Amino acid sequence: MNFRNRFGAALLTFGLVLASPTLATDFGGKTNEELMRMNPQQMSADEREQFRTEMRQRMQNMDSAEQQQFRNEMRSQSGGGQGNKQGRGRGGY
Repeated sequence: MNFRNRFGAALLTFGLVLASPTLATDFGGKTNEELMRMNPQQMSADEREQFRTEMRQRMQNMDSAEQQQFRNEMRSQSGGGQGNKQGRGRGGY
C-alpha cells in the first residue's frame, strides 16, 4: 500500500510539472491597459519574468512617442513612480 501511495504521488507531481507551462499567464493576450493595471509584486518569479519580457517586446515595437506616452501612463498608474510609501514614518505600526 505504501508503494501505491508513493507511485500515485509521483504521478501527480509529474502531471503537475507537465501541466505547469499550460497554467502560465498569457500576457500576450492582454491589452496595454490590462498590463499596466497588473502588479508584478503579486506574481510568482516566473510570471514576473514573463511579464517583463512581454513589456520589453511591446516597448521595442513602439516608436519613441508611443514609448514616452506608455511610460507616462505607467507612471501615473503607479503613483508617479514615487512608490506607495506604506509603513514609512509610522514607526512600524
